[in-house]
Amino acid sequence: MIHERRTDHPLKSHVRHMFDRGFDEIVRKVGEESIELMLAAKNDDRQAFLYESADLMFHFLLLCEAQNVS
Repeated sequence: MIHERRTDHPLKSHVRHMFDRGFDEIVRKVGEESIELMLAAKNDDRQAFLYESADLMFHFLLLCEAQNVS
């Protein structure tokens, strides 16, 4: 799905937008989401932990696509 949205989806796609911004932006987002997940865990905030986990997984999958890892 990420590959399809990267290549075939209209410009409105967040996936397409991230790839248009470039590899460095994808890597930066993985780092940002990692920190936010650690803070949610440290603050013992279950809802934030779940939300940030999903964000990190999503951006990790974008990074995998950028690295041609399926």
